Amino acid sequence: MARRKPMTKKASNSVHARRRALERYGISLNKFARSEIIKKIQKGGYKYFIDRTSNSKGVFQVPYGKIFLRVVYDKIRKSIVTVLPIKGNEKQKV
Repeated sequence: MARRKPMTKKASNSVHARRRALERYGISLNKFARSEIIKKIQKGGYKYFIDRTSNSKGVFQVPYGKIFLRVVYDKIRKSIVTVLPIKGNEKQKV
């Protein structure tokens, strides 16, 4: 029986972010949507920056369609770590 390779940290972050976006906003973040959000952060990060959580991670509020997503971005892996709720545990209305 062949062994599977363990998941990388970047892939794990991606899976976690997709699950949290679906849970907290009811939206599906596919690969294209995630790459668009990452490009927005990389191009105009200063506009969307909220807080620094560590040397490599920061919290950004990025427009996505008609809503704003609050995401944690890892600049070393160039990936979205998670999607945070805007206000506590409430879902944001579209």
